[in-house]
Amino acid sequence: MDNKKLKVFILSGALLVALLLGLYSLGDIKYSNKDGLSYDEKKADAEYLMNFLEKTYPYFDEVKATTEQDLLKEKKKIIASISKTPSDKEFYFQIRQMLRKFTYGQINVGTDSMSNAYLHLDKSETQGKGYFEKLKEAKLKWEPIEKEYSKNFSDSFKYICNINAMYINGSYYITMSQNPEVHVGDEVIRVNDMSVDEYSKTIQSDKYFAFYDYTHEKYVVQHLFSFKDYIPKNMVIKNYMGEEKKVNVTSYDKTKPILENGFKAFETNFVPGTTGNNQGNFLNIFEENKVVTLNFSAFSEDDTHMNNDQEREKLFNIIDKSDYLILDLRGSTNDALFRDILTSVLPMNLSYSNYYVMEKNEINDAYIEHYRISSHPFNTEVTSSISSLEKVYPLTKYHILKNNTIDLKGLSKYKGKIFILYDTYFSGDLTKEILKTAIDQNSCTVISNGKFNLQDYADTSLSTSVILPNSNLTINAQNVKVVDSNGTFIGKVVATPQVLVQQDMAKVIEKLKNGEGYILEVSKENRYTSKDEYYNEVLKLIK
Repeated sequence: MDNKKLKVFILSGALLVALLLGLYSLGDIKYSNKDGLSYDEKKADAEYLMNFLEKTYPYFDEVKATTEQDLLKEKKKIIASISKTPSDKEFYFQIRQMLRKFTYGQINVGTDSMSNAYLHLDKSETQGKGYFEKLKEAKLKWEPIEKEYSKNFSDSFKYICNINAMYINGSYYITMSQNPEVHVGDEVIRVNDMSVDEYSKTIQSDKYFAFYDYTHEKYVVQHLFSFKDYIPKNMVIKNYMGEEKKVNVTSYDKTKPILENGFKAFETNFVPGTTGNNQGNFLNIFEENKVVTLNFSAFSEDDTHMNNDQEREKLFNIIDKSDYLILDLRGSTNDALFRDILTSVLPMNLSYSNYYVMEKNEINDAYIEHYRISSHPFNTEVTSSISSLEKVYPLTKYHILKNNTIDLKGLSKYKGKIFILYDTYFSGDLTKEILKTAIDQNSCTVISNGKFNLQDYADTSLSTSVILPNSNLTINAQNVKVVDSNGTFIGKVVATPQVLVQQDMAKVIEKLKNGEGYILEVSKENRYTSKDEYYNEVLKLIK
């Protein structure tokens, strides 16, 4: 090739490269806004965000195992989805939408840092405008967009399809219908020619719509047809006679009536203790004074049994004379009262500790140093080896903080047998830990409508705040994984009650059709009668 041809070849190649780069740049113009963030600024923030989460968020493996979403593998895709947004509003919306995939722990985006969270500032943040000055500017810009997102998110819980199906005790049942062929209580058998379980796996759902059912050992979505991007074409239902029928699914039409609304109970404010003879009493005595039941859903702060030491002593005298004590936690749990009563009646101590684990890196090391200097009151850093934890989280690679959550000193005042009636729909974190420990030590008999897992939420101060460099949005992320003494993730620690109530689905469907609701079933007037499945289990054990 002569020099002339070589020059032409090189020039042509250069022009081609320049053209491609130009087209690439022009392609990014649609992702920029002259009054807002540019494409490059949004991409830089998205990369900063994902790099920060990669070092601080501890639950990537758990998200992958539970939802089959490999967030780290999707890192480039996530960055592109945030970068290529047409406006600042969509940029913010996309970040919030993306963070909902982080199923475990606490993670959010806002215009202000959490007041008790550790603030991570890298070198770039020590120059130019101060952090709080940036936050002030960010609040003016993003707060209206944040409010709009919150409204849209709230609206997303409304009906999407012309039918709605909710997960109940292992299967999905119709709870709303605009289709005359589909009735409340019908069971959903197939969706889009797939089994329901297969179809649910195609939905990239998040923590607000999905959970893992430990009783039936499967990952499920709470409402099967509540996802805007996943409106199915058809489904197969089975009615109460066992007949199957294939019907089409369409979008929800607000101009059409809801034919049967089985969850009307959700739309009312239920006040415990307003119906039935037994429902309104905190203290109940049965079986010729042999059985004493404390109904926590009927308790109020001005209840005469617990509002002073003298009245409490009267209550405990009544309890001491009984052979069986039932602590009924269905519908409501007053953690402080529950703990006080257990302390008095337990024949042994209940003690439980979990552990906060975080990987050692520059962000987390700085976090630990911050709290070491400030003598953080809630946790004690583990400096000596705990063999069961060391196998999973060696101290050479991880920081470990011990968190003692339960320390009840049983006074052994009660000599009878203790039963606890527990509804998995109503519970606090502390209650779950107490019940798990009580089951493990066999200090009482727990009767429940399902297995339950402990909560993975750590103290809100156990998080790191960081500011994104261009948008000045603040990311608050829980940076510890909560585990038990064996290093098992708390969200996977399952408690199995001694007695599992097997609910009659025919009764549930009938209640749906009558508009009574399902979850609020425990608050009805049938409590402590022959229709109360929990109470019947107690009677079986004491007779």
